[in-house]
Amino acid sequence: MIFRNDFEQVAKLLLSIEASIIEAGCSAKPPIVVINDDEAPSFYLSRHTWTVVAGHGNVGFGAAVNIAIPYATSDYIFIVNPDCQAEPSELQSLFAEAVKHDMVLYAPLVKTPSGAIDYKMYENWTFTPFRRASLLISYVFFNISRRQTLCRGIKLPGTAIVTTKSTALSLGSIFDEQFFLYGEDRDLALRCRRIGIEQRVVRSSNIVHIGGESGAGIEDFVQTEKIKSNLRIAMNRYGRLGFEVLAWNLRAESWIKDRLRGTRTSVKVRSDVMACRRQLEEAI
Repeated sequence: MIFRNDFEQVAKLLLSIEASIIEAGCSAKPPIVVINDDEAPSFYLSRHTWTVVAGHGNVGFGAAVNIAIPYATSDYIFIVNPDCQAEPSELQSLFAEAVKHDMVLYAPLVKTPSGAIDYKMYENWTFTPFRRASLLISYVFFNISRRQTLCRGIKLPGTAIVTTKSTALSLGSIFDEQFFLYGEDRDLALRCRRIGIEQRVVRSSNIVHIGGESGAGIEDFVQTEKIKSNLRIAMNRYGRLGFEVLAWNLRAESWIKDRLRGTRTSVKVRSDVMACRRQLEEAI
């Protein structure tokens, strides 16, 4: 999926993926590039070995991934965020592990540009009081434990995931398209646990996530989408009561931050919560 990213950067990533698949002893199928815009840049159209999908406008991350899956001709699917970097040798073990099991989602270790494990990417919480608990679980899992299968309280980030096409299809769609930006991986983790799909991290494989590329210059929009995603997750997990509890939680948290920092974010948070509530009521 391509959205607001440098074309050369994405091309380098795709070429490294192709090389790593071959090094893992598998046949590399042409990458599928989904462009969230009305037209595909000529740079991609000139790459005849790549399948380029465009013309659908900006439908969001989750929907763009779902658009790509029917085009896949291999038995395995690798979903990767465009603002990632990886050397072929770093992904080879990921693909070698992925061919061993079905009904499993695999992911490499996501690292920051400085080389540290970005364990915050694996947090999975709904209400603010549990955020610190999830952060602690994530820290212990990645810095002390040597387990592969993720425990409750954490999830695989949508940054980079590989699985079989049959597993993807068993989910109906990898990502719920209600999540335009952010939160789709937390919802995916919930659905996987409900139907018994394991989530595993391949510790011998690394990918660098630069972060912030897709949301650069649209910070207010990003914050709004994060609030909407959080509320949808609360609704999916706990129903209407969960939605209302989190709505109160978000307003209270923003009010406290405003008092401590001298900001006025609570006004926007209240507006975003009310807009999301109206959308929910219209859907009902």
